[in-house]
Amino acid sequence: MSISLKNRTRFTPNLIFELDPFQQVNDCVRTNNIELIKMEF
Repeated sequence: MSISLKNRTRFTPNLIFELDPFQQVNDCVRTNNIELIKMEF
């Protein structure tokens, strides 16, 4: 997967992805599905 970051500004520094938006995958603990990746300009 490739994502272009050229249109990102200092007002929109974050990218948010949701891989299971309709919660169709069975998962006992949904709170462990978050990961933060800090990106510098």
